[in-house]
Amino acid sequence: MKKFLLGLAVLVLAVQPAIAQETSFSLTTVEGPVAMRAADTQAVGTYDFNILFDYGTSSDGSDDDFGTSFKLEWGIAEGHQLDLTLPFNYGDGEDNNGDLAVGWQWKLLEEDGMMPAFAIYNQLRFPTGYRSSGVDWELMAIFTKTIDDGWRLHANPFIEFMGGDEDDRRDFHGGIVIGTDYLLTDTTVLNFDYIIDSGLSEGFGTQHSMEAGLVYALAENKSLAWTTRWTMDGDNDGDNWGVGIQYIIHIR
Repeated sequence: MKKFLLGLAVLVLAVQPAIAQETSFSLTTVEGPVAMRAADTQAVGTYDFNILFDYGTSSDGSDDDFGTSFKLEWGIAEGHQLDLTLPFNYGDGEDNNGDLAVGWQWKLLEEDGMMPAFAIYNQLRFPTGYRSSGVDWELMAIFTKTIDDGWRLHANPFIEFMGGDEDDRRDFHGGIVIGTDYLLTDTTVLNFDYIIDSGLSEGFGTQHSMEAGLVYALAENKSLAWTTRWTMDGDNDGDNWGVGIQYIIHIR
């Protein structure tokens, strides 16, 4: 807990000088610590560096997790984006701590009339962390449709193949993320999504959860995002409530 609070304090001190600067948002990719993704990719030769502070707890309070993750998103070519994610967990769930995840997004179709934009996303998790084994592969289809200026809808059906040898993990995990992002002001974006999935562990039924959050543009090259998530099942398959704060540096 002390490490988590210290990290938040450092984050606040780091962003304070930038708050007074004037800036505005261009609604392109979805930002913040949410499961929802947009079909857009980073512009060629641009980078986003993300630092996430995260807390989650189970419904009975028996499993509290504090974590920090570092993520780099890079526009490698027109319509192609690469991302690298390295998470660290300070709470009870130490397994897989430090597993490197590599993701690639390919935008295949632009929006055309009633047709949404379409992209595919692949992510591989490698067993580079503590007591980790096997390789996980996630495949996601991404649909994005603009409803009005500053308002978009997203649908992300996905399937994940689990390669680890944990006793209670499913071999296959799948579901769909349905959500929206909305430009509230020139500097503030609202994210909201609903997740239905098969659950990560054997013995549990279909899981239902929601996320809501805000992204605020601190400056031309900095954003701060806040997200809270909660489940509607009441079981202990993963976190039942959580909150995340993410600091985003845009390198253009």
